[in-house]
Amino acid sequence: MSTIRRSIFEDVFAVFERACHEKEFELADDILLAFENIARRRKDAQQLDLAYLLLASRTEGDGTDDADRE
Repeated sequence: MSTIRRSIFEDVFAVFERACHEKEFELADDILLAFENIARRRKDAQQLDLAYLLLASRTEGDGTDDADRE
């Protein structure tokens, strides 16, 4: 049996994606901080851009604004 090893970056993104899907936006925002830290250390903004797009697409039209999330 072969084991597919995922990077911590992929694991964090999977949890972030699930939080967005389940509309747990405060949690997603916290996870995004970890994701930003990983991207900064890797000097790779491409995956971070995907996370921002995912969050924006999930929150668009949900009736909340930044003040509601604080």
